[in-house]
Amino acid sequence: MVRQTVARIDLSALTDNYRCLVESLQREADAAAARTRNPNEVPRASGLIAVVKANAYGHGAAQVVHSLENAGADLVACADIEEGTALRAAGVRAEILVFGALSVSDLDGLYDGRLTPTISTPFAARAVQAAAARYKTRIKYHLKIDTGMNRLGFRFDNLRRTLPELLASPNLELDAVYTHFATADEPGSPLFDQQRERFTRALAVLADLGARPRYRHAANSAAFLRDSRVWYERVRPGLLLYGIVPLVSTVAGVGSIVDNLRTAIDNGLDQSATTQAAAQQLVDGRNLNLVSGLAQTAAAIVFLLLVRQQTARHMRCTGEA
Repeated sequence: MVRQTVARIDLSALTDNYRCLVESLQREADAAAARTRNPNEVPRASGLIAVVKANAYGHGAAQVVHSLENAGADLVACADIEEGTALRAAGVRAEILVFGALSVSDLDGLYDGRLTPTISTPFAARAVQAAAARYKTRIKYHLKIDTGMNRLGFRFDNLRRTLPELLASPNLELDAVYTHFATADEPGSPLFDQQRERFTRALAVLADLGARPRYRHAANSAAFLRDSRVWYERVRPGLLLYGIVPLVSTVAGVGSIVDNLRTAIDNGLDQSATTQAAAQQLVDGRNLNLVSGLAQTAAAIVFLLLVRQQTARHMRCTGEA
């Protein structure tokens, strides 16, 4: 007998995760501002880019994005034009960023679906410029810089040669610039800091060329937990939104906490008043030797997500996907 398999997705858990991340950004920014008088050391992230690629990691992209919009999300990101077009067809109102490489044959979808493309090669820049001229419109785009992922993006060390043509394109408007960390979840890898420094240098080159992007972004879930210096104006969590915790031992003081929480939850921890009181002690940092406000933030997020995992081993559900 063949039985239908159904995933029941708890959209309230999703929106709780989203709000927790937003609040955590603000708390850490406030704490950093209180610790230093140097504004360059204060995390500046004021918003999230909610990553909903691959059908929202299999959770049902349309339902997920509608819930995120209701929670305040104004920008979501998908993998390709087809995914973005499907979201628009489902009634999504938020800005939709397309992460992936652009297929020249599908560029009409950018304009029909009011999508924001990532431009990561000179060839893509020329193709989008030609399409925008044909539509007699200007289109905003995000510029991707390859700082070491070696997948997509303008190489960080060749920007003075490759960017002037793009920046001079009359129908293209630079809205944001970003990069992607290849090893944010590998605390022993030196590449993370190398990429951060390369991105800083790339931003300086952009300024020298007269480019003024409205904002910058670089932090996926692991980078968000690892280093607040890479939050910039927006962060773009994927796994954390869906209750999946990447390697968080990159944040000092959190690894052992997570291990203890996992053990407690596996042994049947519930959300009783006693558990909630213990959780509040964790979040407040009492009875713990957390070395930074970011560690407390990460611990709070991890606790909320792990308790949800006890209920459904991933996310609880109300809608079906």
